[in-house]
Amino acid sequence: MWLTKKDLADIYKCSPSTIRRWTEKLGVSSQTYYLNKDILPKLNEFYEKYKLRKNSFKKAETKQTQGKFSKRDLEKYFSKADTTILRYIKTAGLPTSNRFYSIEDFEKIKAVSKLYSRGYTTKEIISGFKNPKTRSRVHTIDVDAVDVPLDIY
Repeated sequence: MWLTKKDLADIYKCSPSTIRRWTEKLGVSSQTYYLNKDILPKLNEFYEKYKLRKNSFKKAETKQTQGKFSKRDLEKYFSKADTTILRYIKTAGLPTSNRFYSIEDFEKIKAVSKLYSRGYTTKEIISGFKNPKTRSRVHTIDVDAVDVPLDIY
């Protein structure tokens, strides 16, 4: 029985170009269109390696659900450039050298992102807010040696 590379791709649930790479490693010309079914046991070895590699990518994706967020994950979540994400991380008071960030860190970065989107500057965010939800800042002004809190909106 003869099989095409497309048939093999359907069997192994991968692309025809992957089948072409595997068959070339076995010494079959890339120009060969029909392949004998005797090649299947040899392709099974390649498929086992392919499955292992594919599963390792799935493990990398589950890191997000385990509470580990990479900078790339943050870029995708916020749809921002890497320089913007680094600015968010610095402003949140976190080290930019971390490879992964925890859920708590993610929440801080998310809060910083919201403040930036509301028009606050980096200096304002770093200096602190009394209540960012109501957008009120607390300033203390020394008038006649008496501290008077003054809310500015």
